[in-house]
Amino acid sequence: MILKSIRLKNFISHRDSKIEFPLGVVAIIGPNGAGKTSILDAISFALFKDTSRGKTYENLLHRGVNVAEVELEFIHNNRLYRLYRKISKVGKRIGVASKLYVDGKLKMFGEREVDKEIERILGVDKNLFSSTIYIRQGEIERLVTARPHERKELMSKLLRIHDLERAWKEMLSIIKVYEERLRGIENELKRRSELKEKLESKRKNLKELIEELVHTERELNAYEKKLAEIKETLEEYNRKRDIFINIKVRLDEIAKKEKDIHINLEEYKREYELSLKAKKKVNEMEKRLKALDVLNEYKVLLDRLGILEEQLELLRRQLNEYREIAHKLHTLELILKKYSMLKYKLPFIESKIREENMLRERILSIEKTLRDYDHFLEGKREQLKHALARIGLSEKFDLKTIHSKHSDLMKKLSMEEHRLVKSISDITRTIGVLEYKMNYVEQLKHTIATSKKCPICESSIEDKVNKIINRLELERKHTLSFKQEMEKKLKEIEEYLERVRGKIKDIISTPIDTIDRTL
Repeated sequence: MILKSIRLKNFISHRDSKIEFPLGVVAIIGPNGAGKTSILDAISFALFKDTSRGKTYENLLHRGVNVAEVELEFIHNNRLYRLYRKISKVGKRIGVASKLYVDGKLKMFGEREVDKEIERILGVDKNLFSSTIYIRQGEIERLVTARPHERKELMSKLLRIHDLERAWKEMLSIIKVYEERLRGIENELKRRSELKEKLESKRKNLKELIEELVHTERELNAYEKKLAEIKETLEEYNRKRDIFINIKVRLDEIAKKEKDIHINLEEYKREYELSLKAKKKVNEMEKRLKALDVLNEYKVLLDRLGILEEQLELLRRQLNEYREIAHKLHTLELILKKYSMLKYKLPFIESKIREENMLRERILSIEKTLRDYDHFLEGKREQLKHALARIGLSEKFDLKTIHSKHSDLMKKLSMEEHRLVKSISDITRTIGVLEYKMNYVEQLKHTIATSKKCPICESSIEDKVNKIINRLELERKHTLSFKQEMEKKLKEIEEYLERVRGKIKDIISTPIDTIDRTL
C-alpha cells in the first residue's frame, strides 16, 4: 500500500487540511501541538477507525463542531482507492458514515461493509496494523531508554507477544488434538500408500485387461462385420430362394395347366374320333337300317353325334364370340354415333310421319268414298237419265259435265292418295328401322353383358362394358319412347283421315242428294 494524500476537516486540531505524500521517505516536522500526531491518527482512523486518543469518536471532533471528515487516498495493486469517513454527532448520539471509491467510482458504502472490504484489500486487521505497522508517539523513546526486562515487556507489548503466548497456551490442547489427527492422517496416508501400490498394481492389471478388451473388441468387430456379411449373403440367398420357389410354383402351375390342356385336348380328340366313328357308323346304319323300324335308336345316335360336335366346336365358338365382342364393341360405337345423328333427324322424320299418315288416311278415305260413290252413281245413273229428260235438259251434256267433274276429282284424289301412301310408307319404314336397331341394341347389350375381359389383352373391361350398357339402355328407352310417340301420332293421323273422308263423302253426296230431292 502506498499513501498518496489525506484530507482532514474539523478533525482534532485540523480545521481543513490536505497533505500530499510523495514517493520515498516522508517526515512530518513541527512543534508540539502542531497536529503531527493528528495526521497519523487520521490515517489510523480512516483505515480501521482506530485512534490513540480514546475509544470514543467524540474526542476526534474539533472543539465546537459536530461533524468531522477524513478522506484518505492510497494505491494498492496498481489501483487507486479513496476512503471517506465522516463523524456526525446529533445530541448524545454519534456515528460514522463510510464510503469507498475504486478508480474514481463508488464501490460501496456503509460502516461494516467498508471495514470488511479494507481488511480484504490490505490483508490485515486493526490489531495487526496497530502492533506491526503503526507505532504510537513515545513508544520508540521508551524502547531505547528502557532496561532489558522493561524493553522485553515493551517489545512484548508492542508486538503483542503476550497475546501470542496466551493464544499458544490455549492452542496447546488444540495442537494435541491435531497432532493426534496428524498421526491418524499419517497412518491413513501410510495405509493409502499401500492402497496406492495395490491400486497401481490393479491399474496395471486393468490396463492389461483393457488392452486385451480392446483387442477382443477388434476381433469382435471383425466377427460382427463377417456376421453382417454372412447375414446379407443369407438374406440374398433367402430372397433368391423365395424367387426360385415362386418361379417353381408358377412353373408347376403352368405345367399342370399344360397337362390339363393336353388331357382335355386328348379327350376332345378321342371324342372327336368317336364322333367321326359314330357318324360313320350312323351313315352305315342309315344304309343298312332303312327298312327297319329303328328310328328311335337312330335319333339317339344322331343326338349323341350333335352333342359331340357341339363340344368339339365349343372352344372355337367361344374364341369367335370373344373376337365378335371386340368387333361388336366397335360396331356399337358406330351405331351409337348413327343413332345420335338419327336423333337430330327426328323432327324431320316426325313431320314426314305426320304427312304420310295424313295422306294415307286421306287416300283410304277417298278410295272408300270413291267406291261408295261409284256404286251409288251406278244405281242413280238410270234415275238421273229420267230426271234430266223430264226437266228438259240434254242428257248427254249434263252427264258429260258430271263425268268431267268426277274425273277431275278422282285425279286429284289419286294424287293425294299417292302422296299419303308414300309418306306412310316412309314412316313405316323408319319405324321398322328403329325397331330393328332396338332389337339389335338389345341383343348386343346382352352379348356385351356376358363379357368381363377383353378377348385380345384379357384385361378387365367390366367398367367400360357397364358404361356402354347404360348408354345402350338409355338409347333404347329413347328409341322406344320415340316409336310409341310415332305410333300415337300415326293413330291420330288415321283418325284425322277418317274425318276428312267423311267430309269428302258429304261433299260428293251433296249434289246427288239434291238431285234425289228434285226427283
